[in-house]
Amino acid sequence: MAARAAVVTIADLGSRIPSGVLPGVPILGRAAARAGFQTAAFFANGWVDVGTGVLTGFEKIERRPSRQVLSRGVAWLEQERRRDVPFVLYLHWVDAHGEVHRKQKRREAAALPDRERRELVAEAPGGTCDDPAGEACLRYLSYEREIEIQRHDAAELLTFLQVHGLLDDTLVVLFSDHGEEFGEHRDEEARRGADPRGIYGLGH
Repeated sequence: MAARAAVVTIADLGSRIPSGVLPGVPILGRAAARAGFQTAAFFANGWVDVGTGVLTGFEKIERRPSRQVLSRGVAWLEQERRRDVPFVLYLHWVDAHGEVHRKQKRREAAALPDRERRELVAEAPGGTCDDPAGEACLRYLSYEREIEIQRHDAAELLTFLQVHGLLDDTLVVLFSDHGEEFGEHRDEEARRGADPRGIYGLGH
């Protein structure tokens, strides 16, 4: 007889959003602290605040703008990390999220080099850039720009770890909760029912 998988409830979204982590749920920072790791967290997402309990156990906790997450993390590695103990460093960017900093996103989309902009418009999915000056296209271009910035930041972090002899003994975990959609699944979504907001194919 096959074993039945245990079901663990980690939060109660019916009570408040963002919900706090329920008591008894294993938390990375708490486990790392118990094991003797030095811990630090630098994050831009306002939902990852101390009140949710997600960062319980972390010694250093700072909310920063996304553009400062990498530099603050690297500064911690260089200046505050104790060399005689292992570490857990949590970095959390958020600017690729579709609803964050809309005015900033429009500026970044407008600032793309002409050649890169033309290439992205030509490759845009689902008719997103049928109107290259339209809102949907600007959102798509800014999203692609943010993804590129975060790829660069990730590469910078890996390079730092390698140059300082840390990469071989460091487990690097890259996680994303979701992407943004720009028409890739419009037809499938339309088959599922009414679309009162007229946004099939756009969003999370």
